[in-house]
Formats: sequence, structure tokens, C-alpha cells
Amino acid sequence: MKNQFQCFFFAISLFIVPDVLFALDAIPTEDGFSGYVAIGGGGIRGKSNLIAGNSIADIGNKTITSLNASPKSENDSIPIINAELAYTFAGARTQIYVGNKLEDFLEFDFTSLIGVRHELSDKSLLAASFVFSGLPAEVWEDPYLINQPRSKTDRESTGIRLEWDKIMGSKLGLEYTYREIDIDDEKSGQSLGLSSTELSLLEREGENHVFKMNYNFDFNNGHFLKPELKFVNQKLDGKAMRNDAWVIGLTHTYNTNQYALITTVDWAAVDYDKSNPIYNKTRDDDRWGIGLSAAYKQMFGLKNWNLLANIAYYDIDSNIDFYDASFKFFGVSAVYRF
Repeated sequence: MKNQFQCFFFAISLFIVPDVLFALDAIPTEDGFSGYVAIGGGGIRGKSNLIAGNSIADIGNKTITSLNASPKSENDSIPIINAELAYTFAGARTQIYVGNKLEDFLEFDFTSLIGVRHELSDKSLLAASFVFSGLPAEVWEDPYLINQPRSKTDRESTGIRLEWDKIMGSKLGLEYTYREIDIDDEKSGQSLGLSSTELSLLEREGENHVFKMNYNFDFNNGHFLKPELKFVNQKLDGKAMRNDAWVIGLTHTYNTNQYALITTVDWAAVDYDKSNPIYNKTRDDDRWGIGLSAAYKQMFGLKNWNLLANIAYYDIDSNIDFYDASFKFFGVSAVYRF
């Protein structure tokens, strides 16, 4: 379910190409194609009663026996695939691009973007893109079905992303993302004999709004510090599933010519709107995570090739045990930039 994982922005720095190492220049000075490809693999040990995985990885138990217990852990291997292709019109200071950013990796929702960037006279960057699920996540049709095998269904999202970076030549960045969430077969709670009014409170489709602000402090000695504040509004059809989240994060990067070390910490408080008809109380979550990334540049003397290693841990502590979740990750990938 998208609302359980939308706040996990620490995963951005862990499973996509870190900006300080491989991000494309603001706007290249010559016309032509550019981009990067990252390929690798890793593993996950996770527990969740809501997420089933996707077409290439599984997480969560198909059969559960209680609505009052925390989920059991599952292990699986995970491919890491990320790429972007861009074409630059240098004279117009404009670039078009297509790619997939694993910013929703913990949701198993492999987000793809098609968009355009433009550099203003003050060197700030504007970007607008169409956002869609390149590889849809799989959730359970009815997560609350017990003592029987649960069926998977696709959860897709489409929307727009607007970005304004290096605002007026500063290190400040703003971003807004809107998504429409659609679940192919939404049957939440139908196995429990709830009334139509109660069932409507559990619906997981609807709108997702994310507002993000960050600032990049450069200490001119290889150390960078980026605090980030994010507000997430999940305006879902089911009022018991609607929620607001404030997310606070901090990323420290130490960057040299040969390697880089990236540490990210994240904390979120999530408040839900209405009482859950299954548990007769309103859900509240506390979420936190930590991630470490190490990059070896020009690996083994290979030009334009870089090696990344990542580990991460994330925990969700809910006042309703059924919604507890945790994830442990490790991954290694090779990145080629052109």
C-alpha cells in the first residue's frame, strides 16, 4: 500500500546513482546524447502484511493467520537496474530525458519519468516530468484475509513532478509530485463481513501529494550536508487510510577523486484521519531508517565505470501491530556514464 512507504526517501541515495557522483551536469555545453546505466543485484529481508512485491521479487506472506500480529520476515534477491537517456539542446539550455529512478524502491514501485529540464539565466534549473510505474507494485487484493492464500493485484500510479533546483543561484531545491494511485482489484476487508460504509473506509486508491525542500551545504573540503523536509499528503478514497506525514532527513557525503561515502538518516511521523473499522482506533506510525553507501570511482582503472555498495535498514512501528514492518537491504552495482 503506497501510504505505508511514501516517506522512505532515504532509499533514494541507496539504490539509485548518488547525485554527487554520477548525476548529469546541470545542462551540458554541447548538443547530443548523455546518460548512465546502473546494473547490479542485492538482497532484502523484509516483513510486511501489505506489500506482495512485484513481477521480479516477492515479499510478504501469502497466508496469514491473525489480524493482530506483526508480519513474519521473508528473504529475496533483488535486481538493481537504473538508467537515464537525455538529449541536450545546448544553445537553448534545455534537455529532454527519459529514465527510471528507483525512488520508490521500498514500495516495489519502479518509477519512470519522461520530462524536460531548462536552465535559467541565474543557473537555476526547472524541470517537469510525467511520472508512471515502469514496473507496477503488487499488493494483496484483500490484505485482511486470514487462513487462506491471498491473491496479488497490481498497484499503479501516474502523475507529474515539478522541480526547481539551485533556486536563484543558491543551494536550495524544491520539488512537488502528484500521483493518482490505482489498484486493479481493490477488495480490502471484504472477507470480514463489514458493512459497505466500513469497507469504504479501507479503500487504498486515490491521490498522493509530496512536497519536498532541501538545501545542500558544501564545506569545500569534500564534505557535503543536505537536510531535507518533506510533507506527504495521502488523499485516499478510504478515510481510515488517508494520512499526513512529516519527514525529516539528513544526508552526509564525503567525496574524493577516488571514492565517496554517503550516510542518510530519516524519520517520519504519520497521522491517519479516521478510525480503522477493523481495530476501532485511528492508526499512527513512527518510521525511521538509516543507509550507508560507498562508491569506488573509475573502478579497476576503467574509464566512466564506477562501483557502488549499499546497505540500509528501515523500521515502521505502528500502534496497530498488523501494520508494523521492517526492511534490511544490501546491494552492489556497476555504473557506466556516457
